[in-house]
Amino acid sequence: MIPIEDLLRFIREDAPWGDVTSETVVPDVTCRAVVRAKSQGIVAGLSEARRLFEHFGVTVRERSADGRAVAPGTVLLDLDGPARAILLVERTALNIIGRMSGIATRTREAVEAVRAVSPDVRVAATRKTAPGLRALDKKAVILGGGDPHRYTLSDMVLGLAGRPGRRDQKDGSGPPGARQESGDPRRGRPAPLHALGYGPDQG
Repeated sequence: MIPIEDLLRFIREDAPWGDVTSETVVPDVTCRAVVRAKSQGIVAGLSEARRLFEHFGVTVRERSADGRAVAPGTVLLDLDGPARAILLVERTALNIIGRMSGIATRTREAVEAVRAVSPDVRVAATRKTAPGLRALDKKAVILGGGDPHRYTLSDMVLGLAGRPGRRDQKDGSGPPGARQESGDPRRGRPAPLHALGYGPDQG
């Protein structure tokens, strides 16, 4: 579970001294709201959004679940609570849901594409995430059915063709204690998304 403090820093970034517009214009009332899916895909980020809303006193009912396929217009969350609190959190919550759902959806597409050819191939995520968003991005990959692979540079030695330190030689030579990871999908090892046509330049 992603610590609530990690999620609250997004709110502090967006409203370091509060939401001055809502505090000035919006009366101190309660209201109801819903979060709906705008497009078809794999939804993710609902758990994080719920925890943020609840932290600020909003009652949340999850109408769907992370990792589930949804259609356009599907109600994802029901919200009931202080209008100012809902407005404070809503943009951050929607950004989290949108980003994580996009990653989960594209990951699921890649997983289904490669499994149609070879069920043993794993789709592994890159470590090249936006700073501060790695935990969310990696969780989204898992919800989409992918392998999170390395979280940090400290996790393992990554062997790449044509680079020093590769440890897939027959004699097992390579850096002491190195783990063998070739990234070759034909060997059932992690394959980067861009090798399957799902890199950033593909949208």
